[in-house]
Amino acid sequence: MAMVAAAAALVIGSLFLVGSASAQPVTSGSFSLTSDPDDPIASGQSFSYDTTAGDQMEVDGAADHHSVDMEINGTDGNDWHLGLFVPEGEALVPGTYQDTTGEGAPGISIWRPSYFCWGLGSFTINKIEWGPYWYVRAFDATVDFHCWGEAPGLRATVHILNPPPPPVLKVGVTVAGHGTVSTLDGSATVHGTVRCNKDAFVDITGTITQKRKGQRIQAEYSQEIACTQGTRTPWSATATPPAGTTFHKGSARTKTQASGFDSYYEYSINANDATVISLTKKTS
Repeated sequence: MAMVAAAAALVIGSLFLVGSASAQPVTSGSFSLTSDPDDPIASGQSFSYDTTAGDQMEVDGAADHHSVDMEINGTDGNDWHLGLFVPEGEALVPGTYQDTTGEGAPGISIWRPSYFCWGLGSFTINKIEWGPYWYVRAFDATVDFHCWGEAPGLRATVHILNPPPPPVLKVGVTVAGHGTVSTLDGSATVHGTVRCNKDAFVDITGTITQKRKGQRIQAEYSQEIACTQGTRTPWSATATPPAGTTFHKGSARTKTQASGFDSYYEYSINANDATVISLTKKTS
C-alpha cells in the first residue's frame, strides 16, 4: 500500500489534468465501479455516483480529441479520477482499446487519492460525441483495469450527457476605404467595423504603408474593442510614422488583424483584412 500512496502523490502532481481550466461540469452523468476483494484501488468495494443524487462530475477532453479525463466528487466523500487516452494525433472513437504494456497509448488511469497503481486493462467506448475543441457532448464507456502483476481488478462504467456546445467565437473585420492624415504630425487614422457572433474583446492591430516619391512610409496601429454580438462595432486607430517622415494625402495600403479571445473555449480567433484606402487631410 505504501507504493500505492507514493505513486498517487507523484501522479496527482504531474500526470493528470485534474481541475484544468477547460474542465466542464457534467450536466447529466453517472459513474459506477465494482472491484475484486484484493484490488489495491477499490479493496473489493462497490461505488455508484449520479448527478441526479447530488454527486458532481467534471469532464475534460483534449483539443485534438485524443483523451478524456473525468473527476467524480461523491457525496460519500470519495473523489475518483478516470482518464482514457490514445496517442496524440489520433482521436477517441467508439471501439475497444487494449492497454497491454502499461506504457504509451492506449492507456488507462483510474484512481482515488492515496489509492493508485500502474496497470493494464481495456476500455470500450460505446458512444462519444465531441463538440468544438475539448467539449465532450456525450460519452459512454466501460473499463476493466488490473494493477500491474495483480489478478484482482476493478470494472467501471461511465455515462455522460451534456447540452449542445456553445458556439465558437467568430470574428470579422472591415476597413473603410478612406482615412485621414493629420497636417499637424503626419499621422494617419483608419477606421472600420468589427463583428462577432458573441460578445468579446477584440484587439485590432495593423500596418499602413504609403509610397511617395520613392520613399516608403510605414507605421503600426492598434486598438482594443468591446465587440457586441450581432452588431457591427465601429473602431478607429491612429498610426504615427517614424520620426522625420509623414503620411500624405493619397492612396495607402492597410493590413489589419482582428484577434478575439473566446473566453469559454479559451482560444484566440483571428480575422484578417487587406485594403487600399484613400487618405485625406485633417487639420486637427
